Amino acid sequence: MDNKFTLRRGTYDEYDQYMDFINFVFAPDNKTYFQDLLPKLYKRELNSAHDAFIAFDGDKMVGAVGAFPSEIKVLDKTIKCMGIGNVAAHPEYRSQGIMSSLMNMAIDDMVANGIDFSFLGGQRQRYGYFSYDIAGICISFYITGSNIRHTYGKTPIKYELTREALDPNDTEALDGIYNIINARPYVHVRSRELLYDIMHTWHQAPTIIRHNGKFVGYAIGDGEIGFIDDDYFESYIRTMLSVTNEYSITLPIYETKYISLLQPIASGYTVSSNLLATVLCFKRVTEACLAFKATYTKLVDGSFTALVHGRGGDEKFTISVCNNKVSVEYTDAEPDIELNHHDAMSFFCACESCQRYNGPAVADQWFPLPLSVFHVDEV
Repeated sequence: MDNKFTLRRGTYDEYDQYMDFINFVFAPDNKTYFQDLLPKLYKRELNSAHDAFIAFDGDKMVGAVGAFPSEIKVLDKTIKCMGIGNVAAHPEYRSQGIMSSLMNMAIDDMVANGIDFSFLGGQRQRYGYFSYDIAGICISFYITGSNIRHTYGKTPIKYELTREALDPNDTEALDGIYNIINARPYVHVRSRELLYDIMHTWHQAPTIIRHNGKFVGYAIGDGEIGFIDDDYFESYIRTMLSVTNEYSITLPIYETKYISLLQPIASGYTVSSNLLATVLCFKRVTEACLAFKATYTKLVDGSFTALVHGRGGDEKFTISVCNNKVSVEYTDAEPDIELNHHDAMSFFCACESCQRYNGPAVADQWFPLPLSVFHVDEV
């Protein structure tokens, strides 16, 4: 990149310039594009310019990368996260290395500050240059009215449920949603204050679910759903199929109760990776997520040592499972497998991985790690 450019973190007094710039790059005819699309990040009172790495040509803003911190709580562990968004270069300054320099600056900052995991949306190879790759695992079900008729016949729906749009003034429902989210063993931490905005990310239209007028759950799109009692889920699916003849839902692989209900009913299902992400501390992410996996499936006993040459630095650690208890510890032992960053992303995180074919025998049963980011937690 030409050294005429200045790269640095944004400042709070640059909010207006920053928003004008990224809105111009992504939607030149919409001056509030990002404020409307992602109010949880870009509304004025949050002043997200400080969360951006920005390139200047003199006083002119010519590039920006937003880097927004968050946390995933997994049982008693915390995964420190960074979501990447609004990757922008001024149209007159493209192909000059601005994006690459800002992305590398952002990742270097993550490594220096102990970020474990980062995610974004975009084209795989474009962001592969910066260590991002396919990760996560989810299962998508396709259900028809015919599936429901043949499964249940004339058996009545257990709970008569109603759905309505979430009202920003409905504090009872918002508190209920917040409590459902935080009762999960794997939760992307959401601010109660910003919960309404978060749930409308990417123009989503969240609904609340009631039984006899009482709040019992919520749904966002076709990929996030929660109830005060899982017993309501079956009635919800049947209710949805009573008003439409086709319904699709995508669930994180760890939602085993819901999956167990849908698997024998659905017309079909697919299992896939659903993230573009990078792991910057494989030891911490593996320790948290594999221990979580052991809470909903039986892991075979075994042990192996991995040496990972990752974007966050070299890591050598031993993973052991005994009686479904997981241990992940740094070690000086000789490695059983040695992986570069992208191969490690595939080995530990991808739904299907050729790196696991010739790896330790236990790897195909232990992995992929159950990483997941709901759509409204993306940036």
